[in-house]
Amino acid sequence: SKKAGGLQSPKNNIRIQYLAARERVPAEKAAAAAARCAEALCGLIPVGAIVAGYVAHRGEVDVQPALSALSARGHSLCLPGIEAPDNALFFRRWRVGEALENGRYGIPIPLAGSPV
Repeated sequence: SKKAGGLQSPKNNIRIQYLAARERVPAEKAAAAAARCAEALCGLIPVGAIVAGYVAHRGEVDVQPALSALSARGHSLCLPGIEAPDNALFFRRWRVGEALENGRYGIPIPLAGSPV
C-alpha cells in the first residue's frame, strides 16, 4: 500500500523486489526446485491427510508435481478460493486434471461449484 504523499511502504518495496527476483529464476532451476519440493513433501504428509496446495503464479514454486504425487498416493487435494481481499481464505476440493477458472487477480481456482 502507499503512504501519504505517494511514497510506497517498505513492505511493498520488498514485495516488488522479491517478485522480480522470483520471475528471473530460469525455467530449469524452477523445475528442479519443484521436483525437490515434491520429493520432500511426499515424505512429510501423513497417510490420509487432506492436502492444500496452490497454482503457482508469478514465479512461485510450482507445487503441481507434489500435488500429483500426493494424489496418486490417495490424498484428497484442495486449492484456495479467492474472493474479496478482506474475506477469509477458504479452500475448495480439487482433483488433478480438473478444470480451473480464473479467479481474482487472474489466479486459477477450482470451479465455484466445488465443495468447500
